[in-house]
Amino acid sequence: MLDIEALLQRYGLNEQFAAQKALLIVNDLLPTRLRPYVTAIHLRRGVLTLGVASSSVAQELRYLSERLIHDLNEHLGKEGVRRFRFRSISAGPVPPMTVPLLSPSSPASESEAAFDHVADRPLRNAFVALYTMARARQKALQERGGKSCPACGVVFIGDGKLCPGCRFDPIEGSVGED
Repeated sequence: MLDIEALLQRYGLNEQFAAQKALLIVNDLLPTRLRPYVTAIHLRRGVLTLGVASSSVAQELRYLSERLIHDLNEHLGKEGVRRFRFRSISAGPVPPMTVPLLSPSSPASESEAAFDHVADRPLRNAFVALYTMARARQKALQERGGKSCPACGVVFIGDGKLCPGCRFDPIEGSVGED
């Protein structure tokens, strides 16, 4: 199983990832009704810039900002976010950040293209490096007889149809172990 923290440490990305973790969790802390209209853009010097679909969404976030900043910093384990900045980015719902699942044999250019939507260049480069390394690991495991888990797609070596993670903590709606 892939230990993300060890991987980040190994490639010197742990501090950069920790600093940007707010981008990954802020949407989960928002009220459900606002989530489709907000996307995290970047975090610099304690200011988290959020793309919003309208001024009314920005106004509601301003009203909730003190609680949201408190919750974000609590999840981060430090005071990484001091305030929000809002940027109008569209007139409709903002699609969530997604990364296409590429096969280990996909060309490197596809890895780079998968993160084109990340505006912060150093963060985008870190994601590309991490993703490329993870795909190389998957390819190496497949060459050694590994198989893809039908529930989550991770490549693993071992018995059973599901990876150890899915056997331990089943994903709702997954195929299940026979």
